[in-house]
Amino acid sequence: AWWQVDLGSKKNINEIIIYNRIDCCTNRLSNYQVSISDKADFSTHTYQQDFHVAPNPKTNIKLDAPGKQGRYVRIQLLDKNYLSLAEVQVIGVDL
Repeated sequence: AWWQVDLGSKKNINEIIIYNRIDCCTNRLSNYQVSISDKADFSTHTYQQDFHVAPNPKTNIKLDAPGKQGRYVRIQLLDKNYLSLAEVQVIGVDL
């Protein structure tokens, strides 16, 4: 399972904030990967970081990605499960 956003053009990304669900299913947001790419098929990455099971899932996760550039941001589970997100914010500026 994965979620992806097209930012419309290449951006200079400073931060990505992932908001977990708080109504239920907080444990579903574990063992996942966050990637930034210039290509929609993610054949190459400009940023990639894995996150594994946390004992107490947080309500939000902030990723500092200063200077990372890309048009697409993807959150993908590394195993077979449901991907549950409340909100994702990609913070950056135009190039």
